Amino acid sequence: MPAPYSLDLRQKVIEAYRNKEGSIRQLATRFKLSKNTVSGFLRRFRETGTVHPKRREGVGHPAKIDEPRAQYLAEVLQREPDLTLQELCQRFEVRFGETISTSAMDRGLKKHRITRKKNVLRSQKAHAPGPTTLA
Repeated sequence: MPAPYSLDLRQKVIEAYRNKEGSIRQLATRFKLSKNTVSGFLRRFRETGTVHPKRREGVGHPAKIDEPRAQYLAEVLQREPDLTLQELCQRFEVRFGETISTSAMDRGLKKHRITRKKNVLRSQKAHAPGPTTLA
């Protein structure tokens, strides 16, 4: 969803209309807006006495990981710190009956400041020197 029009533009449109500088259609053309947008500005001004845009609360989906679920994930990671995001998502689904993507899991963990321990064993294997052969 795009950002609301600026307060400055809204005020200019309202002032121009109140000063009878043109019809809604003419003002729409002048300010490069649609007729419905200008009508909306005027309606909002008549109904509320303000040209401020409405608050945009509740935009998007609510987070799947709320405080109790974050507590559960923190406990799971404390018992099993080497779980991958995919394994955490599977545990989450079994426990709460909801699927969650790995990216949503990662965002939720970061939001609640739950850190995961790096897998030291896997890291050591990746950097370990390979077998040497004598020729």
